[in-house]
Amino acid sequence: MSFSPSPDQQELIPAVELPATLLPFSLANVKQAVADASLAVDDTDWLFFTNFDISCLNAVESLNLPVRIHAEPGLLILKMITKVHEAMHGTIMAYILGNLWSMGLLPAIHFTVFGSADYPHRLNQQSTKQADSSIGPAVNNGWPAMIVEAGWSEGLGHLHRDASWWLTSEVPPNDPKVVILVTFLRRSRTFKLERYELRTATTVPTRTAPAPAGRRDVPTLIEAVTINLRTTPPTVTGAPLTIPFNGIMRRAPTPGQEHNITLDAAYLADWALSIATQNNL
Repeated sequence: MSFSPSPDQQELIPAVELPATLLPFSLANVKQAVADASLAVDDTDWLFFTNFDISCLNAVESLNLPVRIHAEPGLLILKMITKVHEAMHGTIMAYILGNLWSMGLLPAIHFTVFGSADYPHRLNQQSTKQADSSIGPAVNNGWPAMIVEAGWSEGLGHLHRDASWWLTSEVPPNDPKVVILVTFLRRSRTFKLERYELRTATTVPTRTAPAPAGRRDVPTLIEAVTINLRTTPPTVTGAPLTIPFNGIMRRAPTPGQEHNITLDAAYLADWALSIATQNNL
């Protein structure tokens, strides 16, 4: 079962795949569902509520629940956040910030950390999302250029939809350039990092993306790295993960001073092992 945008929006706003269990929206239902999921977060990472009105968004945010909020017309989606979840995206963003500082770039002066503010999709103001971490150049009325989203690998389909949402949410000069997905597959003790960008491709209609065929920019997987913790030391495949400088700052790097940010195999192995050890994964 899926929740699709209106026909004139289908080209760019991907459909939401809905679970079998949907709850009717009310603030009481939201609070109870989040409380229940917090006690068994390994089993419930995403919560879906129907009959949602965007006018209730502020009321949901005022509950200060441990969730990220994604709203669509008639639908509220909550992603549960935990200590592990925050560590996965927060440490990747910290690594990026450290690299920017080493290049002489300063927060507020050169770049802005947007955090998890609400952002509406350009095609529908009732389609809104909060990022886990986000960053972009310091400009008036700025919009994230690079977004990091994290979660359990069992919910990777939802995160892929998030990547598509972000990459199509705005147009130049405010267009997002890069989305990094960071996930952990519990049953195989494997971290995965994926980098998505828009690429021009020939598209064909599908059940979930019925826009007309043709050449257009579509969200595309550029790089994928896995870190398998079942081996000693961890086995890293696909490294390095490269984050283009222009994907953060929306401009080319200054030669000799600025550069792409690279997460190599050695760092990623230590990063994964540290998060796993600190969180008993």
